[in-house]
Amino acid sequence: MVSAMEKIKRKIWILIGILIIALLPGCGQKTGSDDKLGQESTNISKIFSKHLDGFEDTGNGSIRLESGNSSSENGIPVLRVSSENVLVQLRLIVSDFDVNHISYVYVDGVIFLTRQFGSADNYLNLSGDSLEAGTHHVEVIQYDNNDESGNVITYKQADYEVIHNN
Repeated sequence: MVSAMEKIKRKIWILIGILIIALLPGCGQKTGSDDKLGQESTNISKIFSKHLDGFEDTGNGSIRLESGNSSSENGIPVLRVSSENVLVQLRLIVSDFDVNHISYVYVDGVIFLTRQFGSADNYLNLSGDSLEAGTHHVEVIQYDNNDESGNVITYKQADYEVIHNN
């Protein structure tokens, strides 16, 4: 004869099993808050394919990256970071962009910010993968329809390097 406590335990285990089975298919599916992440993933592959296809400097304007005493004007700016650095700022200076179009700023192919600017100073707050040791790419792109689905009318690119201090 099964006691009342045993029946309750069985029911709990059955409920846990049902919950696991019900929730597993939801893993990896987007929720409403993940929609932007899903769009960014799609955009990443689009930008990478454009970059890998040899997309070159086009359109009006220029960009420059600055970090401390180094600038992309004189080569590649260097960020020296330590393990304590969780956030490092890199200065992005844009000049003579078309103010009628939104500029999309990507770091290593990942959308970083969107802004409508002609000439401006911006600070990119770098963290995570963008602070891994090595050379990183910053791209500023404008599309004819102000949407990533449009044709590129302005493409500017500059690099920065991250060196880890021991």
